[in-house]
Amino acid sequence: VNDKSATRGAYIKRRWFCGAFLSAISFLLISGCSGGGNPIEILSSCLPSIPEAVVETLPSKPSKVDVFLDTSVSSTNFGKTNLDTAYRDVLGFLREEADSSAEVKLCGFAKNVAPLTTAQLNAAARGQSAICQRCGFSETRLDSLLKQISVNDNAPLSIVVTDLWLDNNDLLDSRSLSLSRPLRDIMSSGKAVGIIGIRAPYSSEVYDVPVAGSTKTIRSGIVSERPFFILLIGKPSEVLGFKDMLYRDVLASDSGRENY
Repeated sequence: VNDKSATRGAYIKRRWFCGAFLSAISFLLISGCSGGGNPIEILSSCLPSIPEAVVETLPSKPSKVDVFLDTSVSSTNFGKTNLDTAYRDVLGFLREEADSSAEVKLCGFAKNVAPLTTAQLNAAARGQSAICQRCGFSETRLDSLLKQISVNDNAPLSIVVTDLWLDNNDLLDSRSLSLSRPLRDIMSSGKAVGIIGIRAPYSSEVYDVPVAGSTKTIRSGIVSERPFFILLIGKPSEVLGFKDMLYRDVLASDSGRENY
């Protein structure tokens, strides 16, 4: 998502590399490109051209919204803090939207996707674990969720709140390939994908951190911040519209200074 307001406070501090999703985006951009030559020229030739209609799209408020909250332990651990945190503010904003409109549907996802109540959303904001038994909490099947969104041509604006970590015990393909397929289908259908990264306090364990040839868990208290992410998937105008709402009502103060 790119507009003039995005030039304010563009810096996002990141402590951990969420390689799977970002690698999938890179794979979509550079697959099929020839090697060699000037790197800038290669990158320019790989990037898809942007249709004029997309560039001139004006923001619009979405009529229907599906919210998908990552209920895995690594995500809900963001709520385990006494500090002011964007994670809790974002969930509070989404709860208000759901309370005020029947057109906003709440769902949780981890191993499975299942309906979520506002009480369960509140529990996630407070850092409680295993808030949705039907969703699960020990895996994060982000690939399955994106595939579900991609096959529904009539899907409303989808908002995914997650730490962007893929953990699927049934996965055979690489993480990048498993994510790039539904992303390609989403974008080829004319929908937009917006990615917002927000730093937030974090003091719990960090699971599956890559090390040489393996992964390990970083124990509680070592990490002080991690980014969480909001994916906006839908019509370009609605992606822009919801991004503006989120920035105005949560991420920026009355003076326009970024809160986070």
